[in-house]
Amino acid sequence: EEMAKANDSEAYTYNVAVGSLIAWAVLGVIFIVFSGRIHIAIGVIEEASDAFLDIPTAVLFPVFLLIISIPISMFCCFACFMLMSLRSVDPATGAMTYCLDPAVAEIAYPGVGDPDCVILKGMLFAQVFGWLWTVQWFSSIQYTSVAGAVSRWYFTPTMDVNGDGKDTKDVSSFLLYDSIMRTLFHHLGTMALGSFITAVVICVKYIA
Repeated sequence: EEMAKANDSEAYTYNVAVGSLIAWAVLGVIFIVFSGRIHIAIGVIEEASDAFLDIPTAVLFPVFLLIISIPISMFCCFACFMLMSLRSVDPATGAMTYCLDPAVAEIAYPGVGDPDCVILKGMLFAQVFGWLWTVQWFSSIQYTSVAGAVSRWYFTPTMDVNGDGKDTKDVSSFLLYDSIMRTLFHHLGTMALGSFITAVVICVKYIA
């Protein structure tokens, strides 16, 4: 019995060793095949780190937009609750309801249906779509502003500006502010159109 346990333990250790060897071999092949892309990814991460070190306000800008988005989202929720409180009287039962039964609506409004229900659904959809469009618009402004600041930083040549033998980028402290102003004054319509298309796609996705 002890011999059987020893053999099982040895077989388990052998299987683990073989499995580990195969796993390391697969990882090695993946690393060799994708080594070029891995180096590119590491370079991108290093450049992004340097950019955010030189533009620290780019890290706080999304937090600022989030703070602005919170009251807008709260208003949307409040408006939706107020709209959902709008109910009509069911002529068949006398009870308050959001939408009449299709058979009752056909009797009450022949060939038309329940107009109050259609209007209520339309107002709710418009409210939710407006909120979604606004949130996507803020996100577009954020992405474009940060991308503009980082691109300006990236194409700024490095030079020894301090005379200490170290090459650095001589960028403005208001680099992100300038990018935000450029976005607001020259690209706001593009952001609105793009966020509108995004909101439509999201609505279609969830409706479908």
